[in-house]
Amino acid sequence: MNDLNEAITDQKIGIVNVLPTGTAFAVTTDGSGVYIPQAVAGAAGVKLGEQTNAKLVKNSRDPNGRTPWLAIYLEPQGGMDEAVRKSTTEDILDLLNEGYMSTTEVAEEVGIDSQSANAILNALHTEGKIVKAAVYAKPNQQRASLLLWARDLTGFMGE
Repeated sequence: MNDLNEAITDQKIGIVNVLPTGTAFAVTTDGSGVYIPQAVAGAAGVKLGEQTNAKLVKNSRDPNGRTPWLAIYLEPQGGMDEAVRKSTTEDILDLLNEGYMSTTEVAEEVGIDSQSANAILNALHTEGKIVKAAVYAKPNQQRASLLLWARDLTGFMGE
């Protein structure tokens, strides 16, 4: 088992806050705080007060230790209908067989909004089914200017 898998823990969590940005917070059964990034929360369709199973890692972004866990996956709780999500996921995987695409391009091709596309793409990346490249326009940026997705590393290479 690699170090990443050893650091992942499965826990039941309760959603205690969902921000307008889509970012959410939860607590574990022992009361520890959990940060849920927008892409993860969106992919699962979280709602305030719900309980769900989650895959958590230590939250290295919180030096004060107030929110010790970071959710990398949540069991879907709603949002996009599961049959639609499965069909859309299959369409996305087929698209990425042809090469790399940006989040916006994927969204336009499959007919969904960019936020939903980003959530599905991040879930596929977390599951190891696709690869992701982050492009930064300036060296001092905190967030990527553009995310590119491909089925595997060869999708980013020219012929």
